[in-house]
Amino acid sequence: MGNARERVVRLRGVSDRKVRPRRARCADCRRTHVLLPDWMLLRRAYAAPVIREAVAAHVRGKGYRRIALSLGLPETTVRDWLRAFRRNTSPPHVAAWLSSGLRN
Repeated sequence: MGNARERVVRLRGVSDRKVRPRRARCADCRRTHVLLPDWMLLRRAYAAPVIREAVAAHVRGKGYRRIALSLGLPETTVRDWLRAFRRNTSPPHVAAWLSSGLRN
């Protein structure tokens, strides 16, 4: 089908990575959709493992300022991730999401 626009994804401790995700057409709705790799999240400049690490630290009791300092990230970025996570995630899903990422 083709590719979506190129985007830069930030990986902590590694140089940023340029990605050009594939597009596919849905058989039901006939619209095209961007297919993101499992290590990318929709509308996020940082890779999923970086965000998962911040959320896991928050679940363990750290505040966003300490998390940002330990990861070398802007405080406002980490704060916004944690707000979005709390707003969009129900408690039963938290443990499953975190445990799947912490095994890696």
